[in-house]
Amino acid sequence: MARHSNETRRRKLIDRFRLKFSPKNILENKSVEYETWTPAIEVPYQKPAYTYTPLSGFDELRVLTIQPGTSGLVYCKLSNVNFAKNPGYEALSYVRGDEHAVHEIEINGGTFHVAENLFAALKHLRRPSQTVIVWIDALCINHQDEDERGKQIGLMGKIYLNALGVLVWLGTPVAGDRQAVQIIEKFDDASGRVVNWNELDAEAVLGGTKREASLKALASLLQRPWFRRTWVIQEVVLATKTVILCGHHITSWSALCRFADWLKCHDTLRFDASILSRLDVMRHLRWLVRHTKRERGLTLFKLLSTTKQFDATNPHDKIFGMMGLGDFSNTDGIVVTYNSCQDLYTNYAKRTMESGLLWDVLSEAGIDLGATNLKLPSWVPDWSIISSQSPTSKRVAHFSSWYRAAGDTQRDFKFLDSNQTLSITGFVFDTIASIVEPMHAGEPESESDSVEAKHASARTARDIMAQICHETDESIQYPSGQHWDLVWAQLFVCSQKMIGMRKYLSSKASDEWFLAGCHGYTLRLENLDASARGAVASEVQDELDATEEAALEYEGVSRAVLTGRRGARTEGGYLGWVPKTALPGDLICVFDGARLPYVVREREAGRCVLVGECYIHGVMEGEVAEEGQDTRETFLIV
Repeated sequence: MARHSNETRRRKLIDRFRLKFSPKNILENKSVEYETWTPAIEVPYQKPAYTYTPLSGFDELRVLTIQPGTSGLVYCKLSNVNFAKNPGYEALSYVRGDEHAVHEIEINGGTFHVAENLFAALKHLRRPSQTVIVWIDALCINHQDEDERGKQIGLMGKIYLNALGVLVWLGTPVAGDRQAVQIIEKFDDASGRVVNWNELDAEAVLGGTKREASLKALASLLQRPWFRRTWVIQEVVLATKTVILCGHHITSWSALCRFADWLKCHDTLRFDASILSRLDVMRHLRWLVRHTKRERGLTLFKLLSTTKQFDATNPHDKIFGMMGLGDFSNTDGIVVTYNSCQDLYTNYAKRTMESGLLWDVLSEAGIDLGATNLKLPSWVPDWSIISSQSPTSKRVAHFSSWYRAAGDTQRDFKFLDSNQTLSITGFVFDTIASIVEPMHAGEPESESDSVEAKHASARTARDIMAQICHETDESIQYPSGQHWDLVWAQLFVCSQKMIGMRKYLSSKASDEWFLAGCHGYTLRLENLDASARGAVASEVQDELDATEEAALEYEGVSRAVLTGRRGARTEGGYLGWVPKTALPGDLICVFDGARLPYVVREREAGRCVLVGECYIHGVMEGEVAEEGQDTRETFLIV
């Protein structure tokens, strides 16, 4: 048809040309209009982009059917279904990765573009001769529809809870991944044939001479971006069954967890425990969600505090990513909408403080060295900042609720300036005179620097405090009247003790426990070099052995409560531990009704900013609360 049309137009143009330039018309100067000849171009057919069919009800979702195939374009079908019909599907847990590297797939005859990592997952999930039904957030939610997006995020807990299972996609395998997964599977198989799998031989599990390469491969696998993502927490915590995929290499969540426990039981392997920290948090929350009732303490605030070391591309998701782990929408007033994150964080902090968690919120708040684009009041916790503390430290990072620095006073606070200013009463107790570097640098990053790290993080109490109180004369009584030996012994565990196998913290420890633990710990530090060389005198070794249990327990408490804090001396001669962002000249304040003191920094116009909570030895049991009432004032914290 196109060829015939072109020929007809060509003949017409020739006829007009002949007419225009005929001798008669040229002599008479007549002009004949004619059209330019343009051949018809055949445009290839292009498939339209996929358009979502709106969901008709709050209890409705979409599921994706991946059509059979082995290569080429990935063909899919999206269907709207209702929870009441018990749709059978598996849910995908993955990291979106580079959003700019897009690939085209086909959904219901229309085109749709997905990121590189998701495209790789779809190709691996596709089967040669059968369909696969999955739920994938990037495809099953219309993210261009803000209303639908908010409602579906509110349903994500239900979506993962009702899935037949969760498929964890770690990504396309790289060198070492196959070896790592095979080690986990080998261990899982061997552990089923023994009574105590913790006693399995390391050489047999890790491959003898290949041990170092095996540990390196395992570390690489466990440091995949998936293990750092906030959203994956609820996806794994709520799953009835979890399978882990790294390309075509497959293992189970339970096998990975058992293997992680085995790694931690073999200290001689020197495997970096920090790599397993986020895995431990997910396992802990999985147990907590299944065994803890909301009315017994499972709150959104507790979940946020526990998961600060996880990351989210959008800071809103640090809160929204926890919503599926409980019914928090009514009591916490959270509405899923991606408007101002500053308003989200501020309003949530205000409601939480008004609900009775004033001191818990302030213990998470304060100015921080972490990079953030959010401009929040200093009394509002910034959940977008990744915590540098390990989960072990975080579980006891907030000082004990046994403290009562403000005595029997009652809290008195309110919000001003459109909820941007916290007005709270209390008194200034003292001023920071000097500070030192943060206590305990942290866990060693690798085997090669582990000895050096131990030296750096396990300095004695007197070595550290000598930097801030070198002029202190121990013949002069400590301001609280305590003997100096007991001051030192209690100071470096913040007057707290771990008791029992479950390691609860208590402030009700005896003086003998503090003194014995501090003595054993100090003795271990003094002989650290000699122990490494095997050159400890026999009589010293006997004392080390006799004090080992008390020393290790004391060291564990010290590391837990002091990690990231800095030693400080006040102008009044008190010693204590303050936030890492504290500076000389900052004020030590006791707010009415508070469990512990707080560090604040003065600003102009009578305002101040909250630096964070602190421990000041000798004032934690209300020793200065009564006299402080004479200088009581109102602090305006911005």
